[in-house]
Amino acid sequence: MQKETEKVIQLKRKGQTILERKRELFFERLFSLSPERIVNFILEQKNAKQIVQEFTTLDLYWLLKKIGEEDFIPILELASKEQWQYILDMEIWNRDRFDVNRAAIWLRRFMEADAEKLANWLITDDMEMFTYYFFYRTLEVVVVTDDNVYELSEDYFTLDNTFYMRIKDDSLRDVVEDLLKIIAGKNFLKYQALLMTSRAILPASTEEELYRLRSVRIAEYGFLPFEEAISIYSPINPEKLIQSVNNKYSDIIVVDNEIREIIPVFPIHQLQTKGIFHLMIHSIKDNILMDRIRLEFVGLCNQLISADALFISDFEDIIKVCKKAAGYLNIAIEDVCNNNVHKAIELVKHNSFVSIFRVGFGLTLKLRWEVEKWLKKSWFKKQGLSPDFWGEEWGNIIKGLLKKRPMYYVGIEQGEEYRFFESLSELRYCENIFFNLQLLDKLFENITDLHPIEKTLITDPTITFHPFLFTFWARKLLGLKPGFHALTMDQVKEFFRILRSKDTAFPYKMEGFKGIFLKEIGAYMLEYDIEKILSSLWDEFCDEYKNIEIQDIDERYVRFLIIK
Repeated sequence: MQKETEKVIQLKRKGQTILERKRELFFERLFSLSPERIVNFILEQKNAKQIVQEFTTLDLYWLLKKIGEEDFIPILELASKEQWQYILDMEIWNRDRFDVNRAAIWLRRFMEADAEKLANWLITDDMEMFTYYFFYRTLEVVVVTDDNVYELSEDYFTLDNTFYMRIKDDSLRDVVEDLLKIIAGKNFLKYQALLMTSRAILPASTEEELYRLRSVRIAEYGFLPFEEAISIYSPINPEKLIQSVNNKYSDIIVVDNEIREIIPVFPIHQLQTKGIFHLMIHSIKDNILMDRIRLEFVGLCNQLISADALFISDFEDIIKVCKKAAGYLNIAIEDVCNNNVHKAIELVKHNSFVSIFRVGFGLTLKLRWEVEKWLKKSWFKKQGLSPDFWGEEWGNIIKGLLKKRPMYYVGIEQGEEYRFFESLSELRYCENIFFNLQLLDKLFENITDLHPIEKTLITDPTITFHPFLFTFWARKLLGLKPGFHALTMDQVKEFFRILRSKDTAFPYKMEGFKGIFLKEIGAYMLEYDIEKILSSLWDEFCDEYKNIEIQDIDERYVRFLIIK
């Protein structure tokens, strides 16, 4: 179980070298180019192979997703075997299951990039188990000798008249046959040993061991096992963050070449364009602190990928994860430091990004818990109504807050209806909507205690609270029996004639009736200050009808009144 305050990695090294800064500028320039231009730009460099192999495995993987897997093959040719290994680790596992089809796709791409390097790599000690298991999953192997003769079907083939093979999945035939040929061409004895051993492995234990080795390799990048990674969503209180320089949880780590190799250059300051987190990143001049921030930020993103069991299919998936991480960091820093950049830098110096993220996420989770608690005793829920009763925006805001991991409703923004919170102002906006809904819910409870609502009206899934409220008041203004009974069109027109009785010209402002509405409806909520929300609803009502002549009112489009 994780401590409430995570350990902070304090990096200690000499200042940033000129070569390191050039490397950062080069990589940032790459990400500013279009995917098509990136490949050409790299290949045009005199030392292209050295440049590619000096990328951290993380940077190269993100670059792959930005360019596209098929278009990345010229870069794969220049990449190191260690960089290939990271790509395989990220691409061929579906949680803890080996995806043989994805493995075949990537082996094909590696063959197209450099078949000889792939053959040499697959027969090394480090890759033997992978190769055994891949052949076990894709081949049926029969050994034919003078003493052991079989009648084999036509779909068996051989390269040496001893090992006869049949492809289990015909869709993989081309890639498996090509793979066997390049291994046999490179080292025939090793080829025979691989086929012989692949027949005898224990598949379950082999797959488990492959997954264990993969987990060890990627753990240093923040890809924790799911059961550990999920702790990222365990909230902690803002008070738990350390703000003094006496940080007893700090570890001092000297940055050697091994650590430098995993610090990505990926420009996190491009992921968020507003808020204190963005300002803080641009204000930091300490290269050592920026190294730590880069390292921790990518570790946080990778832990989120593990916790959410995400498969990264393209660059947009990475951007979404990075925005999610930056958003909750921003919320926590805003809450603790307001807009004080100096305080924000001090906060980051003495707390891990994991801890700060858990504070930011915890603030949204706290609001969800409050909404859930209210729902259990709310009037509208007891009436069997859904959040849609509160209108499109407010209803969807409540739905977003009730998600397992609360989300912010944005309508159709960038093609998505909900996204994760990115700022404290968004959270405060949702809190304000929630406060107003509690008041309106209590208002309806008080009104319906005196004037029960018709059950037939509640069964209409399209109706919202607006026509209930204004129909109730219209009946009061017209001197009709109090309640929510539908109005006739004649009564609707009379209602608007009364409201416009003091108006002398178009548009119709319904002068004097706002105060009457606030007073008569507010009388049902004497114990609460409801004037602000009622005033807002009145303004919305006026805007809806101020430019419409009475004779032009169409009952099909009247959303503020219930009409027969």
